[in-house]
Amino acid sequence: MMVSKRSLAAPTLVNLGPNTLVTEFGQDITEISPQQISVGSTIDAFGVASSLSSSNAILDASAGVCASIPPRRPVSSLAQDAGGLNMNLASLGGRAIAAFDFVDSGADASQYVVSTTAGLDLSNSTVGAPVIVSGLTSPFGAALPNFSASTLLDPTTINAELIVDWGTGTAAPFTTYDTSSIDLNVHNSSIGVRHQIQVGAQLINVVGLSSDPLISPNTTSANTVFTIGHTPTATMENFNTYAAFITQLQTELNGTVLATGITAVGQYTVSGSSFSATSITLFLNK
Repeated sequence: MMVSKRSLAAPTLVNLGPNTLVTEFGQDITEISPQQISVGSTIDAFGVASSLSSSNAILDASAGVCASIPPRRPVSSLAQDAGGLNMNLASLGGRAIAAFDFVDSGADASQYVVSTTAGLDLSNSTVGAPVIVSGLTSPFGAALPNFSASTLLDPTTINAELIVDWGTGTAAPFTTYDTSSIDLNVHNSSIGVRHQIQVGAQLINVVGLSSDPLISPNTTSANTVFTIGHTPTATMENFNTYAAFITQLQTELNGTVLATGITAVGQYTVSGSSFSATSITLFLNK
């Protein structure tokens, strides 16, 4: 009897059978059951392809090989205990979770149970905070847990990216800015369509924050860069110190020049709305 598994994001049917050889990527040739492949698994499959229609295909791997590859999966933590995490999945392998069908898999995307090894530190995996785990799914239709994690990245090790635009521009993008930090004004009426902080797969609406994000330079990083971009001339001024960046910005952002956008990369702390940046780029209309 052959088993068909399909991802809604990629409508290609892969047929597996009793003669399909399934192995774990990076391990020896030891065969594992085809049932080990479940929703969210990343595989390399080899077989005979045929067309179902102009937009669908079928791969008959019933006599071929399927190599099961541990995927990376950004998620959000709901709860934590000594044995693992209970996740609300945001994406699997870089694809939005809405693309997947968990019917009969034994898993629930909003209550996805991940077991962790004793060596993984869960101290920073708090409720609502994004984490990224990699490892192997449990067999299709198996009882909990749904996933066995071999590595884990918590908010202290996941880069955050801040993006805000001000449409045609604003002369006052910040509540304050000085050589210690930038207070980004979330109530500025010129804020355009892009206004978010992304941490892993978690998106935070800047406009919806109760307090302004405070952007400060990461003082422990040896690789920092701060940039003033001039859109009309497509030129950039780069600074290797935050102080020099601010000094120049205080000269250029003089009340008539408009800021059109800002990006920053670093670490974001939700509890304090603080952003520790290794890079900041501010775009001006002059």
